[in-house]
Amino acid sequence: MKNKGMLIFITFLLIVCTAAAALGFIESKKVKEPIKVPEEKAEITYVYYLEDVEVEQMPTNIKETDDEGNEIENILYEYSSHTCTNKIEGTFNTETWTFEPNKVLDGTCKIYFVKSKYEVSFVATNAAISEDNEKYIDRGESGSFIVTPTEGYEFESISCTDEKEATFDPETNKVTISNIMKDVACKIDFKIKKLEMKVTVKNGTGNTTETAEYGQSISAIIKADTGFENPKIECTNNQTATFEDNELKIYKLTDNTSCKVTFEKVPVEQFTLTIDESKPDTIKVVQGSMIQAINKNETGSFTLKADEGYEIDNVSCGDTIPTITEESNGTKYTFNEVSKNITCEVSAKIVSE
Repeated sequence: MKNKGMLIFITFLLIVCTAAAALGFIESKKVKEPIKVPEEKAEITYVYYLEDVEVEQMPTNIKETDDEGNEIENILYEYSSHTCTNKIEGTFNTETWTFEPNKVLDGTCKIYFVKSKYEVSFVATNAAISEDNEKYIDRGESGSFIVTPTEGYEFESISCTDEKEATFDPETNKVTISNIMKDVACKIDFKIKKLEMKVTVKNGTGNTTETAEYGQSISAIIKADTGFENPKIECTNNQTATFEDNELKIYKLTDNTSCKVTFEKVPVEQFTLTIDESKPDTIKVVQGSMIQAINKNETGSFTLKADEGYEIDNVSCGDTIPTITEESNGTKYTFNEVSKNITCEVSAKIVSE
């Protein structure tokens, strides 16, 4: 029994070995196929620039809906140019907004974009910026913007970013910027007006030119010639002047002005200085006359001299008392600031021995 079991075990091993040898022989006869390595595809790397500054994503125009529900494209950006390495060539399709290479090779393509519109902003001192001004201007176009100075102020200066030139027209309050190719920010300053009052005087003195800031009062001293008064005042640009105590004055100057002041000739009021006809013949008038015309507020006088053997007894001029002085040629009677008619009665007497 023991020998029989051993025989069975040996037979089993023989069968296994024979099968393994046969399998190995069969496998050795097979042709080994090579391992396939996946083929690497060429790839273009894209880099995007907006206004020459690298950005992470390609700038893309957006779709918007207008007030009537229609979908429209808001053109914010424009294709500018591209450069590629490894002799890659192609075109940019503005309809599909994609770069279309003629051949895909390993390399890098830089795609450049610019803004289609640029923002224009203002900061103003002593002025108001119109709310109707356009905020965005198409690339390469000119823009006009209204900036209105505060009343009493005038243009002083304007400066813009990147030294962009801008002009201001004071007649229309319009700022103009040409060929806008970047976002622009401008600062515009206005200063309070310096105004003049030019004064011309006729029949008087005081021709002058005075200056003051807008809204201030301004004045000049003028004086009428003798015999002239009642000034006629004419000022340009709707300015109104007053005249009092030889001062021409505008209380609130709002514009340059020329004021012409014309004094009118005033008829001179006259009074008579009369020596009454009852004067004795022995009293002679050596200066002056029996009847004199004296201008108002001026001085009148006469000088009397008695004949030999006589002397002046009395000179009575009503309630007017003259100043009496002894002169070499007689006695002088002076009347200052004559303001009414004056009549004087003269009497004489014989000189006592």
